[in-house]
Amino acid sequence: MLVVLLEEPPSDHHRNVLALARDDDDEVSILAEPTRSKRHRVAAKKSSGWSQLCQRLSTSAEVRYYALLAQLLHKEHARLDPRQSRVLTQNVPSLPPPPSRPPSSSSHHHQPMEEASSVVVSSSSSSAPSAPPSRPSVDLPPLPPLDFSPSKHRKRPRSMSLSSYETWTLDFPSIRPGMSVRVVRAERTASNAVAHYVMHVVDLHTKVMWECRKRFRELYAFRREIKTMCRNSPYGEELTYLFEHLAFPKRSVVGQTSGARILRRRLVLETFLRNVASLSPDTPLHVAVVGRLQRELCSAAFITHLANESVDVDTTRCSPHDLVELKWLAFDLFRNLNSCCTIEGDTCQRFLHVFRNRCAVVQDAPPSGQQELARQALQDLRNVTTQIQHYVLDTLGPQYRRAISTAMCDSHTMEQVDEAIDECVLVTVEDAVMVPLQEQITFLVELTIDVDVEAALTRSMEHDLYGKPQSFFGIPDALQSDVNFGKACYHLSMMEDRVLPHEKLHELVLSANEIFAACGDARGGTASMGNPTSTMMNADDFLPIHIYAVVHSNLKRPYFAKEFLSAMIHPNKMLGETGYFLTMFEAALKYVSESM
Repeated sequence: MLVVLLEEPPSDHHRNVLALARDDDDEVSILAEPTRSKRHRVAAKKSSGWSQLCQRLSTSAEVRYYALLAQLLHKEHARLDPRQSRVLTQNVPSLPPPPSRPPSSSSHHHQPMEEASSVVVSSSSSSAPSAPPSRPSVDLPPLPPLDFSPSKHRKRPRSMSLSSYETWTLDFPSIRPGMSVRVVRAERTASNAVAHYVMHVVDLHTKVMWECRKRFRELYAFRREIKTMCRNSPYGEELTYLFEHLAFPKRSVVGQTSGARILRRRLVLETFLRNVASLSPDTPLHVAVVGRLQRELCSAAFITHLANESVDVDTTRCSPHDLVELKWLAFDLFRNLNSCCTIEGDTCQRFLHVFRNRCAVVQDAPPSGQQELARQALQDLRNVTTQIQHYVLDTLGPQYRRAISTAMCDSHTMEQVDEAIDECVLVTVEDAVMVPLQEQITFLVELTIDVDVEAALTRSMEHDLYGKPQSFFGIPDALQSDVNFGKACYHLSMMEDRVLPHEKLHELVLSANEIFAACGDARGGTASMGNPTSTMMNADDFLPIHIYAVVHSNLKRPYFAKEFLSAMIHPNKMLGETGYFLTMFEAALKYVSESM
């Protein structure tokens, strides 16, 4: 494993990047991100192994304090309990021994106890093998509390008025209201001389995702261009944080950029692009910078196509999520949660740094304890995401709820209004927190999976059950589909193309609704969409059809999808139809595993 440190550190307040690269240069796994300045790196050379470990795994003063306190407690317990000293020594083999100290008069009274401990350790280690510990020998560093207090560089966000948003296409015809950017990987050309950064871009409202490739020199020129725009604008002072507070790597003078340099640039590029994409169109400069970014990510014709598709969606669908009031709320939340100069955005980005270091702790832990640590880290991620969502809901301006209630009061109840607002906040918070952590989440979920069980399950679905007729799964003749439940299989296959938990769960619900619709057509009636307790179809009728759809959905990793959704689903979702259909999905995979 290669540990690479960014060579251009910013100020002490901001974080450098530590990229943990795999053997394949094209696959990147950014699992740790310490905060170390030049002064800290010079001091680290003179520090012990424990201090270096703390500095590498820490992102704040609080975490370093608790890590140091834990080390002192471990050393004290090791002196009192020799067995714990042996366990610590066995589980941390990579740490160097403490430096030997010259004998002095002040340390004579400690020598008998240390010698006695060493004798007990050596005698016990030579006699009987030690019992395995009941819990992981390495604990995750404690999560610092979420800080939502304002400061000099953290301010309350300014809201965009509904009237301004409604005239968006007239005021800003060349830009889209929000694009979520993620740098997913770096690829080299066939000659291995040029590297391209592959970015996934998602339109905020239409949810259209596309892929673009950019060389680093193109992104470097883009940053230099907007820096010139800010220098020549009277509003440029408002955007100085993009260049002073956000790290950005320098261009390499070497003809062929090394793989290590390519890997460590990814995270800082993604952070910079997401901050630029979250700019509010308050001034002509902001509008020009956002428009320049979007033209860098796609063509002007494609932006026009997205605008036309958004209009078509508004006129053909009746979903409450297509209301302009909810889109207004989603855009304001997107700006607030992805900007480093707002309270919510800075808090989210601080948590991203901390969570990446927790993943590094899991990666460095002994294999016997990685699974439990991974489950704990995923649970902490879900809890923190829920806390951020609750904070956003509690501090939501009254103008949003008032406007959304007015727009939905004629055809929806107040409970449905609250559910629509909660869903909008959940979607935006998950995008701000889980999209940058997609690699870390995948890494942790894979640690919780039994590789042999997953391989056997996939092999059984592909070779033993795929292609079997509907009657083989126990589907009654009256409920069999002439098109083999094609739409239900399609939505299940789309689960692997979605990134966020709510997107995957949405495809799962759509698949179930297609099953109800197909069975309603087969019986010559209308199906009750998403109602598992209807008299038309009960759970005994639904489960065989769902098993058939899962087997024929061509899911490459169904077991991974199950574990991902079980770990990342919002607690409130388990109580409704989403939780019901997730239970059916787990039951379908259990049936497949039992039929092997």
